[in-house]
Amino acid sequence: MKRIIFSVLALFIYFQAFTQITFQKGHLIHSSDIGVSILNDTNNGMVILSNDNQFVQFISLGFIDQYGNSISTIDYSTTENMFGREVIRLSDGGFLITGSVTINLNQQMLLIKTDASGNVIWTRSYGTPNTDRGSSVKQGLDGNYYIYGTSSGLSSFSSAFLLKTDTSGNIIWLKDLSGIGINYSEKMIISGNSDIIVCGWNANDLCIARFDTGGNAQWAKTYSAGFGDLGSSIQETSSGSIIVAGTTYVQIGPNAIINHALFIKVDNAGNLLWADIFGGCCNDNANYAIETSDGGYLVTGGSNSFVGNSLVTTNLFLIKTDTSGTPLWSKYYGGNINSLDWGNYIAEIPDSGFAITGRSVGACYILKTDKNGSVLCNGYPFQLTNWQYNLNTTTQPLVVNNGTFTSSVYSITQTTVIPTVVDPCTVDIPETAENNSFQLFPNPTTDYLNIKGALVNDRVFVYNTLGQLVKNETIKQENGQIVLSDLPKGVYYITLMRDNVIIHSQSLCID
Repeated sequence: MKRIIFSVLALFIYFQAFTQITFQKGHLIHSSDIGVSILNDTNNGMVILSNDNQFVQFISLGFIDQYGNSISTIDYSTTENMFGREVIRLSDGGFLITGSVTINLNQQMLLIKTDASGNVIWTRSYGTPNTDRGSSVKQGLDGNYYIYGTSSGLSSFSSAFLLKTDTSGNIIWLKDLSGIGINYSEKMIISGNSDIIVCGWNANDLCIARFDTGGNAQWAKTYSAGFGDLGSSIQETSSGSIIVAGTTYVQIGPNAIINHALFIKVDNAGNLLWADIFGGCCNDNANYAIETSDGGYLVTGGSNSFVGNSLVTTNLFLIKTDTSGTPLWSKYYGGNINSLDWGNYIAEIPDSGFAITGRSVGACYILKTDKNGSVLCNGYPFQLTNWQYNLNTTTQPLVVNNGTFTSSVYSITQTTVIPTVVDPCTVDIPETAENNSFQLFPNPTTDYLNIKGALVNDRVFVYNTLGQLVKNETIKQENGQIVLSDLPKGVYYITLMRDNVIIHSQSLCID
């Protein structure tokens, strides 16, 4: 009787962890959608920028309540291709979107300014006779707008650019960044002292550079391990240092290279403090990272290393680290065999949770977790190999050239749409989590657990409700047993892995 009472109490405590609002929603607006940027909104809601991922003809701005339901969604479209890459909230309460639009078969950088409800105020295109796109946009402390992008028309090859406009979109200056080694743009931030800090990449190196408000380079550095590295997102920390999430390519054989998630920290002068990589059996990419309110960091991206051990299956992951980049917990979400799920952008919600947008079940994926990454379904603990990484740092010449863009007022159509809500919890639960060929007993237990169906060298990982790994054992004989008497009473999550693939997962109660 005491065992039953404790088990019920433990489960009650476990589910109390989910009293904070958490959810996973897929908002399907077109035949296929992808979320690319997310902001906090009033009452713990969110504003999400997404794209039509199949025909690339629509940019959507969605207003979402704290439960993941659509309040309103606005489509922006033309007769040609459009793609949005980032949205910011302006000091006047409106929004500014950057991306690209195709005009007469020529891709141009795009700016859309809206009011607080998403209604278009003005739209402008910018560019050369070649290909141009905006990757990131910010509002400076002076009120003007800074856009970071990529152009193939400013120099003899692809180059990143930095553009400053006034609040009406009129060009103040344009800088070509090819001379400091950045060929492809990713993300940009405005630092606490108004400097502009950007990350990107060239043929082989991750690039970071810092500029003043006049576009003059303060420093520029590249970071490389030899086989290719790129930076996808950049943030300034509360201490003034800089974190960058991205990808590094690692040689695993004479003719074999795979990519792993890269996470680095540099000081405010670009000097490397540390570099970590996270990797499994297959390809892993880090797309975005933030500093969290507790002083640690949260990284999201996509990995092929979890379900199915296959290059055609990708899962969204979250990795929470301390200030040194050491993982505290890590979880993956969504992902049936042959699904493609990943995270593109993170916002910390005032209720101490996290909101992530990206892609799942062919829709714009909206994931809301608590501060420990917990969600009502599909939040599976995992362990990617993590190790310190050696990057070579090279200081680049501060050669920044002025450039010229043509700018034109551009007309787009605005339409209010109603998304179809898809629940990844019902359509995208990993098959491995419901493998009936395994039996774990007794459950509840007191001091040991039998694992029927386990083979020699299978790995067993036990996590607490915070997602922290508390036990890691290798099965020594078929239908093995593990000792749990060293763990305190409570609810746990157990994962069985074979050849780096999760083959079974379930909850466990120790009383």
